[in-house]
Amino acid sequence: MATASIRMVDLLRTTGAAVRGLALPASMDNALRLTDSIRAGCIYGSISRDVKLPHVATRDVGAAAANLLLDRSWIGQKDVPVLGPEEHSYTDISRIISEETRYRCGYQQVPFDEWKARLVGVGWPEPFAAAYIVMLKAKDEGMDNVAPRSTAIIGPTSFRQWVREALSSIL
Repeated sequence: MATASIRMVDLLRTTGAAVRGLALPASMDNALRLTDSIRAGCIYGSISRDVKLPHVATRDVGAAAANLLLDRSWIGQKDVPVLGPEEHSYTDISRIISEETRYRCGYQQVPFDEWKARLVGVGWPEPFAAAYIVMLKAKDEGMDNVAPRSTAIIGPTSFRQWVREALSSIL
């Protein structure tokens, strides 16, 4: 999860080397794990249905990382947010999926405690499920919205485009 990545960047910073840590919101590609739910007509999650969050396509993250690695001009240590071109709520996401695929689906919010119980019920270790819930609560409270878009790398792939190109092909 994100914690391991953050710890690795922090460890690299202790060396004094020039480091760019990518600060990433939710990945559009996470929706690839939701195909059964989409086919069944409902996406479930614990984040509030109308909280708008940035999402980014992994291909845009890869391009941003490659460009930073190729640019030898930067020095120092800095976090670099990589965001998609717009922010969407899970209500928006389910609507876009419905519009761009042959499946009509909605979004149903599940209380955090119930979501954690579901995760443990399908085999997640309790500490891992608890840490995941902490992350989801932070996202629900706006953790992913703190990076100003003016200082972020903005990937070109919209969620609608991503659904057409990536998700539709596997549904």
